[in-house]
Amino acid sequence: MAKKAKISKNIVYSSLYEVLVIIVPLIVSPHVSRALGVEGIGVYSFSLAVANYFKRASMLGVLKFGNRSIAFVNDDPRERRSSFWTIYTVQACATLLCVLIYSGYVVLFARDDMPAIIQYLYILASLFTVSWYFHGREEFRITVVITSIFKLLYLVGSLTLIKDHGDVNLYIALFALSYLLPSLILFIIAVSREHYVKPTLEKLKPAIKGMLILFIPVIAVTIYKSMDKLMLGIICDTPYENGIYENSEKILHVPIALISAVSAVLMPRMTVLFRDSAEKKANTLILRTVKYSAFVSVACAFGLAAVSTMFAVVYWGQDFYKCGELLTTFAISIPFMSFAEILRTQYIIPKKHDKIYIVAVCGAAVINLIINSILIPKIGAEGAVIGTVASEGAVCIYQAFMVRRDLPVVKYALQYVKFSIPGAVMYAVLQFLRASMKNSVLHLIELVALGAVIYVAVYLLYMVIFERKQLISAAQKIAAVIKHRSLHAAADAPAPEEAQEEAPQQAEASEQ
Repeated sequence: MAKKAKISKNIVYSSLYEVLVIIVPLIVSPHVSRALGVEGIGVYSFSLAVANYFKRASMLGVLKFGNRSIAFVNDDPRERRSSFWTIYTVQACATLLCVLIYSGYVVLFARDDMPAIIQYLYILASLFTVSWYFHGREEFRITVVITSIFKLLYLVGSLTLIKDHGDVNLYIALFALSYLLPSLILFIIAVSREHYVKPTLEKLKPAIKGMLILFIPVIAVTIYKSMDKLMLGIICDTPYENGIYENSEKILHVPIALISAVSAVLMPRMTVLFRDSAEKKANTLILRTVKYSAFVSVACAFGLAAVSTMFAVVYWGQDFYKCGELLTTFAISIPFMSFAEILRTQYIIPKKHDKIYIVAVCGAAVINLIINSILIPKIGAEGAVIGTVASEGAVCIYQAFMVRRDLPVVKYALQYVKFSIPGAVMYAVLQFLRASMKNSVLHLIELVALGAVIYVAVYLLYMVIFERKQLISAAQKIAAVIKHRSLHAAADAPAPEEAQEEAPQQAEASEQ
């Protein structure tokens, strides 16, 4: 029961943070987009894409390797301390090396010197990033509280300090500091807990090997995630294509963040379950996560595609109208990304099937590179979006194929098909209504609210027709929980006689 309660609390903490991660950019983006303009956003996006390569490289594969390693030895303080300092030593050396190489880029190749120089702050955040330590120990509260404080400060700073196109460098600095400062504080806390232990060569070798194995997919993911912006910046004459791509991609991250919140919490738990050969419990958790993921991702995919054109104009302004077209195509990738995320974090990484992960993301990087090279020169940002959709689909399909003998992947995939029925109905109705509406905040809110109602209503109707037993069972469970809680509340309440005796005593106490 205690473990279940801890998982529940961690999911709440992680979800709250992911909600904040979603809300802050949603609030900041329209203000900053109007202040900096399409080209200002493009300058920010390109400088971040380059810096992100070096930041990811400096982290090697430490986020997932460190999380898994700390979870594995969490019950042994001595081994935990040794693992922490071994992993961090490799991380620190890699970060300093990447900073040195980045300096060469700034001096020799940087198109805009000042944005590139400011991004040093973003890369240096890797030197102090030890969230893997806290997540491995399943201590999500401390990371959520500290990072949330700085996310809110970034929000306030962006809304009050960013006024026009001349504030591009200031905005880049605010963004970079929102990563550097919380990382520094968490590092100080971790170091105060785990007193320094000099890493031995005997332990450094397997740590370096393990991180390098996971580093290959990390850098491959970075390549195909940042490659679009990098190639748009190099191939296209102006930052415009990068600007519309940057804003569109931010919205794509919203549903994925909701799913990642659960995956991040469950990954260390799944590592322990597989370590202890508790396969049945692990598979039950995976199925529950798949159902949640399918419900959220399919709703977001169809809903986003239905309102994308209105959303782009209302949210960012007329200059970003083309973002609506990009969002419609981007929406196709949401279910693929969510399913791949579950397979990766709930099974492949906890089971240490790193080869599957490596091949999947390396293949995706190659696919993305080929499609981008062909389509970006012809259709700009739309070509980059098509490359992303194709690569995300390839990752999902390959991972599912490789674990098909260990997991019921067809059963999982059918969950997404099932939710596509209410999703398609919602899309059709919203598209029909959208044709007669003007672009306005009120109409956008009406469409989103109506879409949610239609999606849930059609799904409930589907369950009544095809899954009545499951619906009745779920209703009975909810009723049992409510009854159980009400009985506990009644048991904790004082009896009428006691209440009558306590009333005069409380009155006397208040008079005194």
